[in-house]
Amino acid sequence: MPLQLKAGLIIVGTIVLLGLLAPWIAPHPWDTISMRTRFLAPNATYWLGTDEYGRDVLSRLLNGCAALDRHGGERNPRQPRHRRADGSCCRLFPRLDR
Repeated sequence: MPLQLKAGLIIVGTIVLLGLLAPWIAPHPWDTISMRTRFLAPNATYWLGTDEYGRDVLSRLLNGCAALDRHGGERNPRQPRHRRADGSCCRLFPRLDR
């Protein structure tokens, strides 16, 4: 098995495992807002710091992985993909097949 495949499987497996264990290993509730802890840098209490609402970034990241594990990154099939007249998605990602 190629080394890159092994590394990729380890990374994806770790993300899936963290997502499955997120409710038990997240250090703080993902949706708790605290204005006193806004924009804290990473420290012993908040390993990845806090955001503009004082929410723990690590807990939100873990719960985002859990949501991705549950839903699999699925897209609503009834939702159309938006394209511009020139075929690109937006100004930042022009069509590359020209």
